[in-house]
Amino acid sequence: AAKMFISGSGNVGIGTLSPGKKLVVETTTDYDGIEVRDVNAVARIANGSADDGYIQLLHGNAVKNQIHRKYKSFTSTRCGGCY
Repeated sequence: AAKMFISGSGNVGIGTLSPGKKLVVETTTDYDGIEVRDVNAVARIANGSADDGYIQLLHGNAVKNQIHRKYKSFTSTRCGGCY
């Protein structure tokens, strides 16, 4: 099976052969998704367990802010020295 697919219209699918948006990442693996980083993790969008999707913002690989879909929660940790 293909790992990555580019449609005729330029949409990119990772884990799917039918991306309906410019970039679609599809996974059924818990805690899998997209990570944006430099040397340290900066941001994650992932599939948590039991359909709990989440977005995390990190500093120095430590979670500073996160939003969970299932629990409708937002948590923030003060980041000393963050800009």
